[in-house]
Amino acid sequence: MARLLSLDGGARGAVLFGEAGVGKTRLVAEAVAALEAGGTAVEWVRATEAAREIPLGSFAHVLDRGDDAHHTDDLLHLALSRLQARAGGERPFVLAIDDAHLLDPVSIALVHLAVTQSPIRVVMSARTGRPPPDGLVALWKDELVERIDV
Repeated sequence: MARLLSLDGGARGAVLFGEAGVGKTRLVAEAVAALEAGGTAVEWVRATEAAREIPLGSFAHVLDRGDDAHHTDDLLHLALSRLQARAGGERPFVLAIDDAHLLDPVSIALVHLAVTQSPIRVVMSARTGRPPPDGLVALWKDELVERIDV
């Protein structure tokens, strides 16, 4: 996992797929803890069914109360700027997402933007058993992240 989250090019992270209860979240948490111990900045996002109906609902904590955007593109770039500001810019940054299969389409677009337009790396857990959102599938089909079945 450390290789996938390094800054050496190639895939920009990983998504761990598996059934409920197999330990995906624990594996992500252990990988993230090891990265943090090495000085990597980490931002956790925990996707939920309730936040799925709200654009960027799972990322609401990175936006400021007064942030306002009139177009989805503006909102995406604002959220990416806020993520980069949280990273501090001086050390590697990993976005850890639990239950990525529950992300709304705008949040998935933000993840895609983060891995293609910034140095941010991602590590995600996602449940199997139902088709994942198309945007999530595109992340590994386009070889932006590696899919790991657990």
